[in-house]
Amino acid sequence: AITQKISSPWIRGGGDQWWQKVFDLTLVGKYKSEHQIKVSMYFDYELYADAVYLLDPLTSGNYNILTRPTNGDIESGASVDGVYQLQIDIPRKACQAFRFVIEDVPLNIASNSGESFALASFQIVYGVKNGPAKIPNVKTY
Repeated sequence: AITQKISSPWIRGGGDQWWQKVFDLTLVGKYKSEHQIKVSMYFDYELYADAVYLLDPLTSGNYNILTRPTNGDIESGASVDGVYQLQIDIPRKACQAFRFVIEDVPLNIASNSGESFALASFQIVYGVKNGPAKIPNVKTY
């Protein structure tokens, strides 16, 4: 199986040691075959992941729909709009910097075509706070 691994650089809104809050990460793409998505979040230049999410997309019949859903489906908020879109609410908000790693996890290697999904874009909602981050006392001299 061919797996994807996408890693972002460190994202620093106001500077290397500036204080910021990260709220959520949204992925948009196209469903290809049965899979899960593993998203690892790293904070404050740490070498280990602070949080790891294993996302289960909807079943394949909910994606790549070529005809418009009925008005009733749309009004009821049904998930059959055909859009491959996943959002993660990040529980750890405050940080100096953050980065993420996105990986696909194929579920059925025997029938998998090798491509789980195609990532079209991602969006991160974060805000920069005023002033530098507070460094723990053990790291100040």
